[in-house]
Amino acid sequence: MTLKNKRNYNILRFRQYIVYSSLFILFVIGAGNLSAKDESEYRIGKILFTGNKAFSDKKLRSLMKTKQSKPFRNIGFDKKILKNDLKKIRLFYQKEGYLDVVVEDYKITEDTLKHKINLTININEGPLFTIKTIKFTGNSFFDSTYLMQHLELPANKAFNVLTLERAKIDIIELYRKQGFLDALVKFSYKAAEKEEEFTVNFEISEGRRYKIGKVQIKGLEKTKENVVRREFRFKSDEYYMPQKLLETQKYLYRTGLFYSVSMRYVPAADGDSAKKDIIIKLKESEPGEFNVSLGYGSVEKVRLSSSISYMNFFGRSYRTRLLGRISKLEKRIETTLTDPWLLGLPFEGAAGFELSKENQPSYELFYYNFKANLLKEFTLNFKSSLTYEYGRGKYTDIKLDFYSNINRDSLDVSDSLLIYILNNLDYSIDRSSLKFAIFRDFRDNIFNPWKGHYIDAGIQYIFGRANLLFFNTYKNTLINKILKFNANYRYYYAFSKSGLLATSLDFGIMDFFDSSEINFLLSDLFYA
Repeated sequence: MTLKNKRNYNILRFRQYIVYSSLFILFVIGAGNLSAKDESEYRIGKILFTGNKAFSDKKLRSLMKTKQSKPFRNIGFDKKILKNDLKKIRLFYQKEGYLDVVVEDYKITEDTLKHKINLTININEGPLFTIKTIKFTGNSFFDSTYLMQHLELPANKAFNVLTLERAKIDIIELYRKQGFLDALVKFSYKAAEKEEEFTVNFEISEGRRYKIGKVQIKGLEKTKENVVRREFRFKSDEYYMPQKLLETQKYLYRTGLFYSVSMRYVPAADGDSAKKDIIIKLKESEPGEFNVSLGYGSVEKVRLSSSISYMNFFGRSYRTRLLGRISKLEKRIETTLTDPWLLGLPFEGAAGFELSKENQPSYELFYYNFKANLLKEFTLNFKSSLTYEYGRGKYTDIKLDFYSNINRDSLDVSDSLLIYILNNLDYSIDRSSLKFAIFRDFRDNIFNPWKGHYIDAGIQYIFGRANLLFFNTYKNTLINKILKFNANYRYYYAFSKSGLLATSLDFGIMDFFDSSEINFLLSDLFYA
């Protein structure tokens, strides 16, 4: 072989080497990518655990975002998600007292025929660390027994630093509820005789127990200051209780006069280091409201109703409301006046007057009614009321459908006399009632409840008298008496963030006694 041919041969061999090397590198990279791609496209079969004794496989799988595939639902494998799941399992074990747990190793078994991956996660639980004893130092206002009962942190409970942090916050909150606003709590722990047991010590610095100094009210424009102060559930010179301030805030909101109520404590303006002044900042709501509605019904035809209300007359929280309604069958006007603190006493008093006229096919009724109500609120959840009503109505243009379709020429003398009497009949009713009711409200929000229950019950005595007057000379009176009991129960349960179950149950019973005939308004014949 000549030198020239040999050189050409070496160049050819070198080129072949370069080509084959490049193809090999591309094959390796492609195979790697294919393997990664195939692995991510595999569905997850079973998720198994080894080494777990304290908790079942089902419990541990519930902590994971990685899930087993189900029929018609294939779940792909993701290493990043699995890595986070292993962290969740480790933190769960540590929370339950297994501080030395190791959750890092896992095994993947591929089933290429079924195109799925089975995971086996290895767990080394390690020993269970517990709290042997709990001690408190620096506490004098609360004894150690009370603190232990409040914290519900018994000995032999699984040791966890997060649990101790929550216990520390609970102790601070417990002291602040009693006016110890500067209370501080620290905790420390050390190994006991056994390495898996700890002795925990809570070091408490109670600080000063503060009293309430002066109360400053800001933001009032129309409302009188005494209207705000009478809702206070605390007094100056008594110990600072956050719960009483919270109750005051709720009562101020319930007046309806304010859409924002905020409270905070500041150092006493007079320099008294044992007191805290309270600043209440208020934003008043619009006191007036006007509503109008228009509707149509097959019987009533067009109906129109309107109301106007004002809830802060003279800045003293006097509330008044005027309501009107008109349709083919009814004309009604109603007005009410309410004083939340009647004569300066903690009783809500209300008085109302109603005037109406009904135009029914067989009669016309002109009726007026007066109502007086006295309500006492004992707590935020419990109140009772006493209501008295008196009304008087007169029926006119009474018609009997039985005679309307009969040829009057065919009637005998007695029938004609009956029709003549009915046409000259003056029929009126007098009605009075007295009702006592109680209300228990345990809803989380009275306007938009999501949980809790509500119940009201009442007993009502109704006295009625029907007066029949013939030709303005002969008069007959019918006496009626009714005793009614009615109750209502409502229950609210939120089964999700956007789902609410609301139920309502009504119950009632009534009895007539000492009645010659039933002559009442139609509404009295219903228990509700």
